[in-house]
Amino acid sequence: MEYYIMKFYEWKNKEAGIRLGINRFSKCKKIIVISLLISMVLLFLGMIVLMTVLPNPVWFPLGSILCVLAVLTLLILDNRDRRINAYQHVKEYNKKIDILYDILKTEFSIDSANKIDILINKYQGYIDKQNKDDKKKNKIIFTLFTALAGVLSTSFLNLDVIGIDFLSWLSIAMFLLLIIGFVSALIYCYRSFDTLRQKYESMINDLQYVKLRKYNN
Repeated sequence: MEYYIMKFYEWKNKEAGIRLGINRFSKCKKIIVISLLISMVLLFLGMIVLMTVLPNPVWFPLGSILCVLAVLTLLILDNRDRRINAYQHVKEYNKKIDILYDILKTEFSIDSANKIDILINKYQGYIDKQNKDDKKKNKIIFTLFTALAGVLSTSFLNLDVIGIDFLSWLSIAMFLLLIIGFVSALIYCYRSFDTLRQKYESMINDLQYVKLRKYNN
C-alpha cells in the first residue's frame, strides 16, 4: 500500500503544479544543470580514454579540476536559487504537505499520528535494507583500494626489475587510480539513481512534517 500512496501523492503534486527539486529551476537553468551533470560523467570517461591512448600525468589533475569546477557551479546555482526564491519554495512545500495530509485522511483513512508512524516504518524498512547493501559495497571499495595500494607500492620499489621509469610508473598509477576511483564513484553515486529510495526518504520527511503540523497537539 505504501508504494501506491507514494504514487498517488506524486500524481496529486503533479496535478497541482508543485515546482520542487530540479523542476523549480527555469527552463534555461534546468538545461545548464543537466548539462553540467552529463559533462562530469563525460570528463571521467574522457580521462580514462586519454590515459589509455595518450598516457600523461597531466590528464588526471586537469580532469579533476574541471570536475570540481562543475560541482562548484552546480552548488552556486542551487544556493542562489534557494536564496532568491526562498519564500516561494516554502510556500510550495507547505502546499505539498497539505496535499499529503488530505489524501492520507480522505483516501487512505490515515488520520492519526500513530497510523503515520506505521506508514513511516514501512518506508524505513526498505531504506534499512538498502543501507545494509551499502555496507557490502563499502567493503568492496576498501578491498579494491587496499589491493591497488599494495600493487603500486611493490611496483614502485621494483622499477628496475619491471623495466619502466618513474614517469611511466606515475602514468600507470594515475590510470589505475582513475579506473578504481570511477568504479567507486559509480558504486557510491548509484544512490542518486535509486529513485525509489530517494522517494521513500522524501516520503518519510513529508510524513514527519505532516505529523508535526497536524497532529502535534
